[in-house]
This record gives sequence, structure tokens and C-alpha cells, in this order.
Amino acid sequence: MSHSREERERIARERFEAARGLKVDRPDQLELALSLLDESLQHNPVNTSALPLLTQLLCRQHDTPSSLCALSMAIKLEERSVTPDLRHVASLYGSRAQLHARQGRTEAAIVDLREAIQLEPDNGVWYYELGQAFNRQKHFFFAVNCYQSALQQEKLDRYKFKCLLGLGSCKVQIGDYASAIAAFSRALETSDTPALRNWIGLAHYLSGSYQKALEQFQKASDQNPQMFEYLLNRGVCAFKLGMDTEAQGFFTNALIQCGSKNPKLLFFRGGTQLLLKLLSQAHWDLEEAIDLAPIPLYIYTKGLVFFAENNLEEAKNCFHRALSADPDAWEYSMHMGIVHHLLGEPFAAVTFYHRALRLKPTQLDLLDLTGLAYAQVGFYPVAVHLFSSCVSLKPHIGVYHFRKAVSQILSKNPYGARESLRELKCLEFSRDGLNHLHSVTLRLLGNYPSSLEYANKAVEEDSMQYTYLFNRAEVLFAMGAYQKCIEDCQRAVQLSEFAEAFFLEGRAHHALGASHESLSSFASAKRLSARLATTPAYNYSVSVVLSVQKRWKEALESIELALRACPTPLISYVHERAKLKQFTGNPRGAVDDFNYVLERQPENFNALLRRAFALRDLRRYDEAALDLAKATSVDPSGVLAEFGKEFFFETECFELCPPGNEDDEEREAISTF
Repeated sequence: MSHSREERERIARERFEAARGLKVDRPDQLELALSLLDESLQHNPVNTSALPLLTQLLCRQHDTPSSLCALSMAIKLEERSVTPDLRHVASLYGSRAQLHARQGRTEAAIVDLREAIQLEPDNGVWYYELGQAFNRQKHFFFAVNCYQSALQQEKLDRYKFKCLLGLGSCKVQIGDYASAIAAFSRALETSDTPALRNWIGLAHYLSGSYQKALEQFQKASDQNPQMFEYLLNRGVCAFKLGMDTEAQGFFTNALIQCGSKNPKLLFFRGGTQLLLKLLSQAHWDLEEAIDLAPIPLYIYTKGLVFFAENNLEEAKNCFHRALSADPDAWEYSMHMGIVHHLLGEPFAAVTFYHRALRLKPTQLDLLDLTGLAYAQVGFYPVAVHLFSSCVSLKPHIGVYHFRKAVSQILSKNPYGARESLRELKCLEFSRDGLNHLHSVTLRLLGNYPSSLEYANKAVEEDSMQYTYLFNRAEVLFAMGAYQKCIEDCQRAVQLSEFAEAFFLEGRAHHALGASHESLSSFASAKRLSARLATTPAYNYSVSVVLSVQKRWKEALESIELALRACPTPLISYVHERAKLKQFTGNPRGAVDDFNYVLERQPENFNALLRRAFALRDLRRYDEAALDLAKATSVDPSGVLAEFGKEFFFETECFELCPPGNEDDEEREAISTF
């Protein structure tokens, strides 16, 4: 049966009014309303009033796709009408944006909200909703602009509080805490809620105002005691203020309010118990937290508890687990390095320190620890570089200058150490070992009187430090005070037997002409350090003393050991071996060694004269005569010219100087041992 247009519009209107009048809380009423609307639209498909209501009812049935279709149709119909109601169209766009947002289609919601703003630019609600959409996308700067635009419009009504809350929260996210607090304060004029107090507390907390933050968290908690998150925030804030006992109480209350095992709360309470040295309780809470949520941070913190108990192996296992789960956490690598360092594994420590440094190249403590590890394994130039980085970051902290100077000394750079010590003096830095460091630096620079002054001060500060005594012994030896040097060496080995002190004592005995005592000291040095007994300086010194005792063959064996250990043979060593070969009846071998010396020192009088004797013994008289003539021409004393050739052919080779006194080179080689 066909109806006229007027009848169809009347029937559509009646069905629409009937549907709108129903209470749709009950399912049967909802179905009836949908049926009436369907009938209304059949009679008048362009009824734009029925479509929004249909959308609402479909939403109640959770039929979002159908709701979107109905709204889209309503928008098209309204836009194509002869006199479209722009505000109504804007509201339709706003409604569709809400549906898009429910489906997680935030970008589509943003498009619709922009359309709504163009149609109704004075409606602050659309700016607010757009701000919310940008906020969900974490586009906080865009969201801030939208919220601020919303607040400038008159049509905002009940959304003003929410808008100020959204504005403040975005300001917190972008780090503008002062503006955030200002926005929240304006919101307080409208309504005082626990959520708002919590946001104000967060803004104060993130800006470093922990006391003000604690006050706001307390107000939030007082307004809503059941909300455990507010107690959690109070605990974290109290923790930051050093109120560890109070923080533990807040975390405990939060756990009670939570009503179930919350891993985050257990973690915070466990961390607080760690600081309170309640290690057993910390283990319990952290273990529960890890069982509920095996987060790397929780595992790492449990490792710190083991570390506090000095259970380094278990700490290492925890740090390893945490690091495997989160390789980019530099703290985990750093603590792995510390554990390896304490376990006596410095090379492994260096590996983990470097891993951490790649992630945090300017972390001061990490640079310092890495420098100490490199110094321990003997890579002193690298340690100098790392301590220099520390000095660059914190030039006013003296300990970094001190460690840099120590590493410079160990890397044989006394000039650099002197500069570091000058900087220390400007800082008025003082600590144990500083006088000793001054003394060592000046000794290496050859300023022995000043070095001795500092060495005396160091020994006065702590006479039980054997390193101080040994350093002073080295200074005294360099100054020729051999008996005092021996006394300091003997005091040092009484405190701690070490090979270097016996070696220096032996050299001092030799300088005083006590060859038997010298060999005894050398034997003690060899007993304590097999490594020392293989060094060129040690074997050379033994050879010299044996030569003094005219034990030529044994002396020759020792000098051979010294030369085999030399990367490049020292001239003085070769010269001493040539003399020993001469004394043991090997003139040919002696000539070869003298040739080596004279190639490098063509006017060495002693070598020329001795080679002349060796050539004479080989019956190479012409060559011997040439060496004798040249020796006569370079003789510093002129005595050789007074003797005739008959004397040369009738005399055996004789000592021209005591063993070990051919060149200054050998003394330098021993002092740098």
C-alpha cells in the first residue's frame, strides 16, 4: 500500500518519537526502539534526526561498525541539505570521532575533530577532544596547543577541569614542570580531587621539589586512602628524601591496600630494605617480585643485595641474568665489572666496564673504575687517558688528578706527573701517599735533594709503609748514601719481603765494596722473584760483582744471560763480556765484542787498548799496533804515550777501571729496571 509523502513523513516522525520515548535499559525495549527506528527510516530515509539516535542504540549493542555507518550517512545527508545546521554537523563529526577513538583509530578521530573545529570554531569541547587524541598518540606539544585553544573558548563548560588536567599532564610529559603546576593550580579552583593532587605531586617530584611533592601525595592519599598508587608515590618520595624507614612503611601500607601481590610494590619495598640493610627481608620481597614479573631491574636489584652480603658469585649470576635480558642497561655492565674486579679478574672487569662506557661515555664513576682496572693490569697509558677524562669532567676533584699522576709515573712519564701534582697543589688536595708521589716524581726527574725531602715526610707520616722506605732507599742510592740506602732496604724487607729491595741492597753493598754481602742480597732477590732473576739488569749486576771477585767464568755466564734477555744489546754489557772473554782466554771472542763496541764508540779508549791486547794475543800485530796508536791519540790521561812498544808486548792485559764502570749507560739501564 503506497502512502503519500506527507503520510510517510508523519509515520516516520511517529515511529521516531515512539523510539525516543522508550527506556532502553532493558534488552526488549532496546530491540523495540531499534525496530521503530528501522521502520522510521524506511518511511523517511533522509530523517537526519533518527540517524544519531540509531547510532546511540547501536553503540549500546556494541555494534560500532553499524554505528559508524549510520553517523557517516547522517553527516552526508546534513551536509547536502539546503540549509545545513553547521553546529549539528559538527556534533555529528564529534560523535563519529568518539566512535573512532573507541576502536583505537586515533588518526581518523583527529580528522573528524578537525572538521568539527572548522564547522564550530568557538566550541572548546572539540579542541579539548582533539587534545585528548594527540595526548593518546603522545604528541604532547600538539596536545598542549589544543588544550590552550580550548581554554580560550567560551563553550567549554564542564570540560574546563578536564582540559586543565590534560594540559598539566602534557606539560609534565614535555618537562615544563612550572607550567604544569600552574595549570593544575587553576584546576584546583574548579575541583580538588585526589587524582589532581597526585599530578601536582608528580610535577613537584620531577622538578626535584621532593618535600612539596610528598605533601601533595599525602593530600591525595588522605582524600582516597584506598588508592595504593598514592601510597606508592609517597613511599618513592620519602625514599628520595632519605626517609627510608617511612618509605618502607608506605610501601607496606600500599601492599595491604592493593589486596594482592604487586611486583612493583614488592620491588620498591625490597630496594628500601636493601638500603636499611634488612637484607633477608629484601631477598624475600625481591624474590616474590621476580616470580611475579622477571623484570631485569628486579633481578639486578637482587644482585645488589647479594653484593651487599659480599656474596659475589651469586651477585654475578644475578647481574648476568639482568644483562642478558637488557644488554643496554649500562649499570648492569658496570656492576658486572665491579664484581669481576673484586674477584681478582681485572681483564674481565675491563671488558664489562668498556661495554658500559659505550652506553654511557661520560659517566664519571665508570671512567674512574675503568681507569683503576687498566692500572691494575698494567695498561698505564690507557689509565692516564681515562683519569684525564675524569679531570676534564670534574677538574675540582683532587683524587682524579692524584690517580692520573700515579698512572703517569707508572707509565714512565714523570713530566706529566709533575704537571698533575702542580694542579693538585692549586686544589690544596691532601691525602696519604701524596708526599710519596711527589718524591717518586722528583726522583725520576733527577731532582734527588727535593725528592729526599718528600721521601722523609712520607716516612714520617707512615713508617710502616715499605714502599715509602724503598723509594727513599732508591733516592739515597742515587745520591751515593749507600749505607743509609742499605738501612732503609733492610727496614723495608722487615715489613714485607720483596725482591726489588734485596736487589737494591745488593747494589749498595757492591758500591761499598762488600761483594760477599752483595751476592747474598742478590741471592735473596732471586729466591723471592724468579722473574727478576731473568732480567738483564739483575744478571749484569751479578756478573759485575763476580768479576770483582775474579770469578771470571761465573761472571761470563751471568753476562751472557743478561745479553740474551736484552732486546738490543747494551754497549756496556757487550764491553763487560769482551773483558771477561779476554780474562778467560778467548781473545777471538773478545775481539768480536770489542768490534761491536768500537763500531758504536770509535774513540772508546778502554775498548781500543783492550782490543789491541786481544789482537796481540792472536798475533795480529799490525792491527794491534793500529789500535795502540789510536788509543794513544785519544788517551785522556796521556800516560800511555810514555810507555814504549816493548812494554805493550811484554805486559798482560790489565784492569783499566773496576767492573761495571765502563759507561753511564749501564747505570741508567739498572735504574730504569
